[in-house]
Formats: sequence, C-alpha cells, structure tokens
Amino acid sequence: MSTTLQGLNVTPGSPSSISSNSTHSTITVQALPGTDLWRKPPSTVSTNAPAYVVYRPLRTFKRARVTVGADWTRLYDQGGLFGRYWGRNATIEVEPEQGGPSLYVYLVEGEKRTLIREVTWVFQEKHDQLLGVGVYAARPTKVQGEEAGKGDALSVNFEGLEIEWTE
Repeated sequence: MSTTLQGLNVTPGSPSSISSNSTHSTITVQALPGTDLWRKPPSTVSTNAPAYVVYRPLRTFKRARVTVGADWTRLYDQGGLFGRYWGRNATIEVEPEQGGPSLYVYLVEGEKRTLIREVTWVFQEKHDQLLGVGVYAARPTKVQGEEAGKGDALSVNFEGLEIEWTE
C-alpha cells in the first residue's frame, strides 16, 4: 500500500511530498547545517528539520517502523522516527501501549527488540488530535564559518517505512 507523505521544512530542490511503498522504497532526506528537531520544556523549541509525514487521528495510531542509515560525520547528525538515534544504521519501531498513555520506542536488531525510550505523555487526553508520523533528518552542527541553511547537507536514507493505523 502506498502512502503519501507531506514535506515539512524540506531542503531547496527536494519534493514537497513523496509516495512511500513500505516494501520497495527508499526515502532520502537532506538536512542542511543548522537544522534540528529539539524540544526542552518549558521554552526551548527548535523544529526546522526537514521531514516527510502523514497525519491521521491520534487514536488510530498502531505502530511505525523504519531502518535508518547515513554517513554520520558531525556531532549531533540525526535522522529517525519519533526521536533520535546516534548510531550507524538502525531499525526503529514505535508502538503505543495498549489502552495506556505511553509510546514505546524500540531498537530492532534481527529478532531482538530493545526498549530505548518510553514517552509517557503522548496519549493522555489527546485522542481527538492529529498525529504526524514520518521520517526526519537534522544537522544541528555547523563548521566554523558556515551559515545555517548553507553548506554540506547530511543525507539520511530510510528503508522499509511502515506506518499502521487502526482505521
């Protein structure tokens, strides 16, 4: 099944939307220096990272999974699905707690799933809101003399994106 993902903060020259077929597609997201996806309450919010997402009602989210790979060369280079992973290549799986308020993020290595993050607030009293699920890339670090939004882009590849909804 093909899914259309809408682009947010996409790098100039990148498409404004893409189609993804989970079994046969690779999605590449380019992130220029000075881009980030970071939030530290109460006041720090940096959300200028390029991403491709699909929106559905929060209550219908079932799970998401993707394999992420890039040539991570700078401090804090990142790409992922709901959070960040600072490794070489990884398969990440995200699923909600059945009937509860938490969202679990797993690192998948072969048949082994390792819980790497529990987000405890995601589903508390917000079931009528839209949830955006997709992939993103960010390159917060700039080299000396480099301006934000200019310079060498990080190229992050995503394979086998699976997003499941109940409806």
